[in-house]
Amino acid sequence: AVSRRHARIVAEDGSFAIEDLGSANGTRLRQRKLAAGRRERVVPGEAITIGALVLMVDPAPTRTAARRLLAHADFEGRVDWECARAEATGAGFSIIGVALAEDDPPRVAAALDGALRALDLVGRFGPGHYELLLPGLARAAAESLARELARRVRGAGLRVEQTGVAAFPQD
Repeated sequence: AVSRRHARIVAEDGSFAIEDLGSANGTRLRQRKLAAGRRERVVPGEAITIGALVLMVDPAPTRTAARRLLAHADFEGRVDWECARAEATGAGFSIIGVALAEDDPPRVAAALDGALRALDLVGRFGPGHYELLLPGLARAAAESLARELARRVRGAGLRVEQTGVAAFPQD
């Protein structure tokens, strides 16, 4: 479903554009097929669909910036948004839940640093309970990541009581 020369993403003056290169099956942005040869501006966080692949343009993250922990209500809002996006594009996502014996948000954030992508979100459900939203990540990859995160958190001196994974649309 993807042509050899399918589409081009262009960075211009700090913004991004997508151009379909005359592909056989087309490129979709905002749930509509793009006209071949015409550039369309892409806002960071918007989904671009090429075949079964969903791409998201994300501004380059700074490695020095600390990952912000979302309040549970904000995390739920992002999950609702991700459900709507996934239903529209056919792309799935996963969520990891982590329960710790003690609560230490700075040590948890430091332990997660480097294991997560810039587009992954971390929320705090309550004391010692964290939730991770992983756009585009299938269940098997999320389960592997959950094991790696538990290893990292244990390495930071925290005791992991439980982890769990849910995947959309299966769960």
